[in-house]
Order: sequence, then structure tokens, then C-alpha cells
Amino acid sequence: MAEVQYAGEYELQTCEIIASSGVVADISNNIVEINLFENIFSSSLTGSIIFADTNNLTDNLPIIGQEYISIKIITPGMEDSTIDFTENVFCLYEVGNKTPATPKSEIVEIKFCSPELLRNERVRISKSFKETTDQIIKSILENPKYLNTKKKIYLESTAGIRKIVSPNYHPFHLIQNLTRESISKYDDSPHFLFFENLNGFNFRTIQNLYSQGSQGEYHVGDIGFSQNVDQDYKRIINFSIPSRNNSLADIKGGMLGSSLIMHDIYNKKYQKSKFEYFENHDKYMRLESSSIGAPPKYNNILIDEENTIENFTDARIHLHPTSITENDIDSQFIEYSSTHNPYDKFISEVTPAEAVSAEIGGREQQVMNRLITEHNMTPSQAAGIVGNLNRESKLNTGALNPGDGTDGSDSIGIAQWNSTRANNLKSYANSQGKSWKSLNVQTDFIVHELKGSGSYGGGSEKNAWNKLKNSTNASTATDAFASYERFKDYNTPGNIETAERTSEALRVLDDYNVTKGVDPGLLAAAEAKRKTKNQENITNAQTQIAQGDQSYESNKDFLSNRADKWLLHRNQRMHELNIGMTINMSIYGNTSVYAGQVIDISVPIFGTDHEETETSKLQSGLYLISKVRHRFSQPTRTHTISLQATKDSYPIELESKASGKEPKKGGKPEIIPI
Repeated sequence: MAEVQYAGEYELQTCEIIASSGVVADISNNIVEINLFENIFSSSLTGSIIFADTNNLTDNLPIIGQEYISIKIITPGMEDSTIDFTENVFCLYEVGNKTPATPKSEIVEIKFCSPELLRNERVRISKSFKETTDQIIKSILENPKYLNTKKKIYLESTAGIRKIVSPNYHPFHLIQNLTRESISKYDDSPHFLFFENLNGFNFRTIQNLYSQGSQGEYHVGDIGFSQNVDQDYKRIINFSIPSRNNSLADIKGGMLGSSLIMHDIYNKKYQKSKFEYFENHDKYMRLESSSIGAPPKYNNILIDEENTIENFTDARIHLHPTSITENDIDSQFIEYSSTHNPYDKFISEVTPAEAVSAEIGGREQQVMNRLITEHNMTPSQAAGIVGNLNRESKLNTGALNPGDGTDGSDSIGIAQWNSTRANNLKSYANSQGKSWKSLNVQTDFIVHELKGSGSYGGGSEKNAWNKLKNSTNASTATDAFASYERFKDYNTPGNIETAERTSEALRVLDDYNVTKGVDPGLLAAAEAKRKTKNQENITNAQTQIAQGDQSYESNKDFLSNRADKWLLHRNQRMHELNIGMTINMSIYGNTSVYAGQVIDISVPIFGTDHEETETSKLQSGLYLISKVRHRFSQPTRTHTISLQATKDSYPIELESKASGKEPKKGGKPEIIPI
């Protein structure tokens, strides 16, 4: 294993352009400079390559912005920390400046990014999710229909299940929204970040990053250090401190004090909460945290007769809707008997199905009639099928749900078939010389799967048919056909989705009976009897529960839209990390340095060293690397890193030696009429 000879040494093992035609061009001997950019507030890696083009590659390959870049770089002696993008390559998206160098060569700049960034711009997500946010993000990253990444994913677990719908968002847009509202399962921290660094994708809290501890020490100058390669790696080549504390920006940004009004439009209520800098400073881990907390960056002293800087919580006011009920649980929360018939329990809780448009109603009755007249089903059995289909697609034969299948395939048609079943539908229609989007064809295909035979999945759903043919009313028929659709939790007693489908089936059956001239008085009497029986069952179940004779099941893991648990604290910390105390510096690079690491920086004192410490007692200490630029200069074979590091607390407490009140003239202001 080769050892590093000097600080910043690197070896470029691979640098290739893979053209859209499949031709591979090795440009490693023509490289002038390679740049790689990381940012903990950015979803993807980006970079650029400057090379000398002596073969007119821009025309002969050609380079058109549809190529791939394969790169592998190592620091000698650090083979475990290789920058390797030969299996997960970059995408070349732009040909930048081209400058003539000699009569037979030119200097060309090409820009590249992670392929996930381009894919993000190409696809959108229109889909519902019911899972913890970490698992939703994992599925978005892995799904072949969405980002389809094969990179490592560092995933921190989140608390609570979320029920959300993505309204045609790009994947990274949805992920950033989820990141903003996520709460850690381990310490309730709301400070999640989603970013890509050299190691892969990261969905984790800043506290998780802090817990790694310091992974590097850096200093300015050579005082107290010997001249060797290891110490050269620790030496800061140059640095600046662009920002320390900006109290005006911190006040406006809500870092020192802010308020949140959560409003409930439905119940005509609101709730107000506040963030106070000193009061809430140590609620979540900070960089300089110890057993007694982390010293804040401002002094906790009175600035007037009664206020410190944290008391002005109306400086920044946020407004946010909420989904909390009176019992402080999510409005999606339900609780039901684990042994009782779910339909009896839910009939009073599920909103009765509303009338549908004439267009949808026409489709419903068309399918009802075909199932009854062509396939010999009872009206109740047909209604159970149509009630399910209504919830799946509103009986829209062209309904499309991208990536909805467990294998990432699209779900299509009135029953939302996917994968092999979707292919069978199309083959079945083709065998009859008809369009697969025909409502009659899709209805017939359902029956073909239920009780047919032969090719295209004939009889593949016979288990559902065995249940359906024995059903005696719309409720049991709906439950039976649920095993055909197999939506999430379809076989869980008391699930709310089955109850909603039952409500739709009952409406469809009523509509069918009206069209067939059934006496409305008889229908009303039957409906009243059904409701009376259901209420009796509910009362019996509640009595059993009160007596301790029946157990509970519930979805207590659903996370309510509790903005008071994340919004103010997250807003404060993200502001602090973005425009708080930062250091920009350059160091000799190696491939083990990346965004998201914690480092220890010794900042020198400029001017009189009153305490003879040689380093700044406030500016030195632990920092989080937020931005990184890796610069590989091929002519000098030197890797340098320009980075920005930020911190959210001081290493020591600020002193208070006298009053901190604002000096101000007494009395009233002088009013001068003009």
C-alpha cells in the first residue's frame, strides 16, 4: 500500500466520458482540474471538469450534454476512503466555456451532477403514502419509477405514521417537505437534513451528525507543531470569518424569539406557542453540549427594565394549520374493538357516501348491469365490486397511478391492476380485438380473473370469488372483493378503508334499486332497520368494553400535524446554521473529508493575547462542515479543499460584568412640530 508523500497528494485512477453512442473516452491524461461540490442543504452532488481537448472530442464523440462521467480518486494510504463514482456515475449536463489554447487544442469545461438530480426533474409523484417519513423517503429513493438510486442511504428513524398525498411533486420537493416536518424517533429532534455527500444520501438529524464527534483537528500556523505530512494536513492554508453574530438578522429570522399560531378551521380554534432562545437553547443537543448544556451565543441579561433579547417572541410569527383533536391526538386516529364486526362499529363513524356525478353514476350502473345480466351476479355482489372500484378509480378506465405497484410498476384501469395483472388485461383485450380501456372489457376481465380459466390470468383470483359468491349482502360482498383488490390493511379487522368502500357499495345498490323501480318506502324501511341493528351492535360492544370484556385496537402511531413540536425549533436552528457563526477555510485535501463531519478548529488571536491562550476562546472549538469544494489540480497533483464550517454554540459561557441595559436618556421624546 503506497503511503502519501506530501499533504494533498492524490491519484486519479479513472476519469472517463461515456458518450450517448456508447463510446468511452479516457480523458485522465488531459485533465487540468476537477471540482466536486457537497452541501448539507443540497439534495445532490455537482461538479465540473476542465480538460485540454486535443482530439476534438466535443465534435467527434460528440459531447452534447447526454453523457456520463466515471471518476475514481484515491489518497495514497487511505484506500478505505476512496472517491469512487465508477459504478454510480455522474451525468454530464452542460458543456461550459471553451477556450482556444493552441492551434490544435482547446480548454473545455464540462459540468456534471448526480443522475438522481436529472431524474428528479424528469418525474413527478402523484401518490398517497401511509408510513413513517423515513420509510416514505426510502421508497422514493429506491423506487425505479422515481429516483431509482443504488447508492448508500443513511436513514435515521422517524416517529409516527403519516398519511399524505403527493400532488404531482418532483421527488426532491416531496422529500424536502417531509424532511421539514419529521421528528426523530430517538430524541424527538425536528432538525432533519436531507443531502448527498461523497458517501451517499443522508436523511438524519444534525444531532446524529454531532454524535459522531470530532473527525479532524485544524489550526492556523505552525506554532507548537512539527513540520511533517500529518501536521500539514491539520494546517489551515487560509481562512476568513464572514459571519459571527448578526443580531438584526437573528431577530428578523426568529432565532432569538418567535411565535406560532396553529389554527383549526373546522373547530374554529387556535393555539399559540412560542420559542425563547435561552429558555429553549438546550432542549436538543448542540455542538458544544456538555452535562450542563451548551453556552449560548448571546448574553442572557436584561436589555431594558424587564426584557432579555428572547422575550420579543412576536418578532417572527408563523401561521400553520393543525389536525389535532380535543384529546390531543391526530384527527385520523381511530379506536375500535378487536373482535367486533368492523362494519357494525364504523357505520356511525364513516361519512355516508355522497351522490356522485352523472358521468360516474352512469359508469357505475353500466358495470352493475353487466355483472348482473352478463355474469349472473346478484345486485349485492355487483354493488360490493363497484363500491371497491369507486374507491380505486371512480371507474375511470384510463386511471393511472405511477409506481404504485410493489415492484414499482404503474397501476392502471378501474381496478388499478399492475405488473403481470396489468399485462394480462392488455393481452386479454387484444385477444378479443378490443381496446383495453373499454369499460366492458375491464369489467369482463375482473370476472375472468375471478372465475375464468386459461390464459391471461383466468381464475387467478378464485379465492376472492369463493368469498364473493357466498356473500349475502353488500357489506359482506365488499369485504369479499377487498381480497381481490388487496389494498393496504384490507384484511385487518376494522380498517377504515373497507368501511368507506362498504358505504359506497350501499349507495350504489340503492341507486341501482331506484333505477329498477324498487319501492322507495321499502328501501327506507330496510335502511332504518339496518341502522337500528348497527346501533344495537355498537351499544353492545361499548358495554363490553366498559366492562373490560373486549380489547381495543387503534392506530395510535399516526402522527398528528403538530407544528408546535417542530416548526419553531427547526426554524431557529436552521437559521443559526445558515447565517450564524461560520468559518471559510482552505486545507490540504484527502478523500476522508466530506460534508456533515464535525471538526475541531483552533482560531488564533489577532492583537493582544491578554490571557496568553494563543487561540480565540469564543471562535475556537467544534464546527460542522456544511459546504465542501474538492479541487484536484492535475498539473500539480494537489488536492485542496475549500470548506465552510458552522457552529451553533460557544465553547464557554459569556461573562456578565455590568448592566447590559441600553443606555438611554430619561423622560419623554421631544416632539418638534413642523
